[in-house]
Amino acid sequence: MNLTMLVAFANLAGLVLAFAGAILTVIYGLPSLDVLNEQSYLEMQATEGARRYQGRSKLGLCLIAAGFVLQLPSAASALSSSQATGPMRMADVSALVSICKDILLTIAGAVTATVAWKGLGNWLRELRGRTRFDAAKSLMRAAYALREAVANCRAPLIVAGEFPAEYNEGQPLGRETRRDDKMRAYAHVFAARWSPVSAALTEFETRSLEAEAIWGGDVRPLTRELGDCIVALNAATESFMDDLRNQGENFKADRDFGRKVRSEVFAPRGATDNELTNRITKALEALEKFARPSLR
Repeated sequence: MNLTMLVAFANLAGLVLAFAGAILTVIYGLPSLDVLNEQSYLEMQATEGARRYQGRSKLGLCLIAAGFVLQLPSAASALSSSQATGPMRMADVSALVSICKDILLTIAGAVTATVAWKGLGNWLRELRGRTRFDAAKSLMRAAYALREAVANCRAPLIVAGEFPAEYNEGQPLGRETRRDDKMRAYAHVFAARWSPVSAALTEFETRSLEAEAIWGGDVRPLTRELGDCIVALNAATESFMDDLRNQGENFKADRDFGRKVRSEVFAPRGATDNELTNRITKALEALEKFARPSLR
């Protein structure tokens, strides 16, 4: 096989590879709408569908590049042969124009494929940002809802409407009956107040797990701190109820503990001298600082 035939075969192979690469790039340069709608990008990582499109798009680019390289010897041969034989003949000009056309088409296909590939990258970055934004917004919304539920639960004033309808503190009853009646009344009040807290806490824990799936362990200590505040409030409420059962004897034996429990169970909204309130505020501020970059 002489050099002319080798160059011709290289030119033909280049055309075939460039055409195949162009077809792959057209089809797989960007995922179709069906692929995008099937959650091809989930939890900040490309799924198998997106990776398949990426791999085939890269293969298309490689084929286009290989086709371009294989057509270079044909162009060089046409130029060298025309220089060796003198002025170009019409056939030489026609062949050179055809080769240059193929090379230009190959370059155009490579540019198109590169633009498509960059478009896919931009789409992935946009989706990553939108996913982080939605997760951060949901997390902070759940945290604020939990804060409001806790503030309502800790309201110092218990109005008459919160007690059971049959409870009347002024009615004549025996001491044991009075104590049991009061216990049931306060249990009714705290059960009603804790219901919104439990619902808000469940939502917050769900959003916390979503955030941990995206940001990893960095967000876990921040969400755990707010959850620990709710655990402390629940423990204080149980201690308060135990003191009621024992007719106040628990807090009489340890007055400092009694004051601490009451300050955790009851606190005015926006109090600045309450330890548990300040702890909740700091936990929310830490969450806000973490989520703020994703909310911009």
